[in-house]
Amino acid sequence: MIVLVVCAVLALPILVLTVVVAVRRGKAERETAEANERARLADQEEKERQALLTPPRRPFAVVVNPTKTDDVTGLRRLFRIEAHRIGRPAPLWFETTADDPGRGQAREAIAAGASTVIAAGGDGTVRAVAEVLADSGTPMGVVPMGTGNLLARNLGIPLEDLGRQIRIATSEQAGPVDVGWARATEVPPGADDGIATREVGAGRDGWHAFTVIAGMGWDADMVHETRSELKARLGWFAYGFGGLKNSFKRRLPVRVSVDGGRAEELKVRTVMVANCGALPGGMVLSPDSKFDDGVLDVVAVNTRFGLLGWSHLLMSVAKQSRTGAPEGETASGAPRRKSGLRGSEMLFQPAKDVRVEAERPANVQLDGDMLGTAGGVDVRVSHGALKVRFPGAAE
Repeated sequence: MIVLVVCAVLALPILVLTVVVAVRRGKAERETAEANERARLADQEEKERQALLTPPRRPFAVVVNPTKTDDVTGLRRLFRIEAHRIGRPAPLWFETTADDPGRGQAREAIAAGASTVIAAGGDGTVRAVAEVLADSGTPMGVVPMGTGNLLARNLGIPLEDLGRQIRIATSEQAGPVDVGWARATEVPPGADDGIATREVGAGRDGWHAFTVIAGMGWDADMVHETRSELKARLGWFAYGFGGLKNSFKRRLPVRVSVDGGRAEELKVRTVMVANCGALPGGMVLSPDSKFDDGVLDVVAVNTRFGLLGWSHLLMSVAKQSRTGAPEGETASGAPRRKSGLRGSEMLFQPAKDVRVEAERPANVQLDGDMLGTAGGVDVRVSHGALKVRFPGAAE
């Protein structure tokens, strides 16, 4: 009995201490829980306040050429998945038509408040959307689905990885891209066969946008002769048939003046005005051209001696594509004349305003769209008029 009493007396302090510790621990846990709850509520209130102060994220828009994909529904699903991933509302969706390759759809997208307008299609879709977005402040994304995909090539947008293309087009990075504007002059009566009206539309007061290359002569003849069905089967190789067919026409006498200076008289196969120079097949037409420098490059091309001259020209372009620069004079602002062996010649001239006057009417193309037949063409550049999402872009 005495032993039990002693044990009880000894255990009492331990019991009391245990109770005290438990009470204090419980109090601390309650205080911690209350503090956590207060912090959670405060954080929730701050998020709600920020949500009220921050406007909702706007959806991006997609202007797609449905003839460039076998699965429009699947493509739309990929864009919806990406919108969900980055916390955007479901994208606005517009499909081009035979009568409108993208201009009207781009205007609708801007009116609907799109954060970005993505051109998903070939060069024609890209050019049409760019013409509307120029100077608008609304960025453009590019998902290349065409034959040449010229702007995508020059901006470093991958041509095969659709998932990466979509991520780049919906990203936050955008950089300035110059826009070239061309206006046909001295259009002969009855020259417009409907192609120009369909492909380039009315433009802006007669001026039509391009982002890569405008051309008058052989290159436009090549574009005119190449059918869409052949491009679908052969890709950019299809242009070879149109090019070969028009390679032996008479040379075109032209007068070319830049920046209001004295006109130079030339006999050429074609006169091209480049905003950027990369072409399919790893070829580079104008190595000095940069899409954001506010300057265009006039490239006057001539060949002689039939097939030999064209072979020389091809070898010359291939060489400058490897070396990264045209041969000859490289003084800034000065014309640079490059002879391709003996049978061909290219004249390079940087300019901001260009006027080409031809001795006879010739075809004119803009990024692969036919502007039509004209006796001349005026070209100018708008520096940084377009914001485009591309790898490595910086605002």
